[in-house]
Amino acid sequence: MITADYLRTVLRYDSDSGLFTWLVCLSRNQPAGHIAGSMHERGYIAIRVDGVQYPAARLAWLYVFGKFPEGVADHIDGLPWNNRLANLRDVSKTVNGQNQKRAHKNNKIGLLGVHQERKGFVAQIKVNGKRVWLGNHSNPSLAHSVYLEAKRKYQEGCTI
Repeated sequence: MITADYLRTVLRYDSDSGLFTWLVCLSRNQPAGHIAGSMHERGYIAIRVDGVQYPAARLAWLYVFGKFPEGVADHIDGLPWNNRLANLRDVSKTVNGQNQKRAHKNNKIGLLGVHQERKGFVAQIKVNGKRVWLGNHSNPSLAHSVYLEAKRKYQEGCTI
């Protein structure tokens, strides 16, 4: 496992930009002075150090605080490539999941917390691991606004 001291000898982290740059050349693919890391299909940046791949957000936490986050390094703004220190927080997996800002790709309505049934548009939310029904609504926008109100009230990880 990488240590903060070793990390600081091979990489430089700029907390304002969220970018890492190589201080040393560990391989020909990682020359000193170049920006470290590569973007993965879901938008997260990963950095390979001595053959081990690490999420850049976790390395940023280690670099600044001297230890990995106890939970998940959550991107407050929901943008997985934004590793600025002000955009990261150490939260539980549950709270991280509550920071979802967009509907899943398979959501036919395209609105978080809303799906369509015969009698209209249903808003639902998970609170303490249990699904809570927020009612049937005449249009998707109304159902979505009811969902957002509940999300802000019941989910500590909500940042919208």
